[in-house]
Amino acid sequence: MLIESAHLNLIDLGDGDRTVVFLHGWCCRPGDFAQLATSLSQRHRVLAIDWQQRMRRRGKDCSFDGICADLTDLFEKRKVVAPLICGHSFGGSLALYLGATRTIPHCRFVALDSTLPFDETIKEVLRHWNEELHPESVDAFYAGYMTNRLFSVEETGSRSDAIIQNMRSVALDEARQLLEQQCQIDWKPVFASISQPCHYVASSINQVFTGELLASLIPTSTYERMEQGGHFMSIFHPAQVERIIEQRLAAQ
Repeated sequence: MLIESAHLNLIDLGDGDRTVVFLHGWCCRPGDFAQLATSLSQRHRVLAIDWQQRMRRRGKDCSFDGICADLTDLFEKRKVVAPLICGHSFGGSLALYLGATRTIPHCRFVALDSTLPFDETIKEVLRHWNEELHPESVDAFYAGYMTNRLFSVEETGSRSDAIIQNMRSVALDEARQLLEQQCQIDWKPVFASISQPCHYVASSINQVFTGELLASLIPTSTYERMEQGGHFMSIFHPAQVERIIEQRLAAQ
């Protein structure tokens, strides 16, 4: 049963004892979790939050503090208790930032191919993205650069094209501001202060973020690599992501 409407930019399904919260990635949408939410809601309560649309309605506050304060307030109003928060990409960074603030008691995290660590090399990559997010260069950026880094060869086609088009529909200034906010945070103390269990899932095209690296940043973390598929694993491989989520719920 659909509990909430689009008015709060929130999908709230099911009424199980355990709650799974999905946070979408940079310039993405909660619909990325549609198949997962439908399946998981047969056994659990599932929320998929359009944090970016809520951000716009608040007045485009792109800061992590602003976004996470809104999420915390939403959890309180919706009576969300001890959730498993699953964030994809940028959404995983938001989830970990929530973990560092410790405002959500007894929660756990699953980060799907999120950007870790946030060292100077990674920041240079995001600064390059920012430079490309201008009218004269954005076509080539999304069609070439981003497509090659988000999808495996097998995934390219109508679905990957639709994902890119959805990302492109976000205003360029908003996309740039979100990247800038992510680069402004000193992430080392954020990672160091996370005491809740965190499970990281790397895609097959993510060869940078290893289990050893993650353990050095977040000692409470566990790790696995999805050997097939690209960055949007919740869309192309929902059954595998569902398995991971059920395993983390069972560990609670």
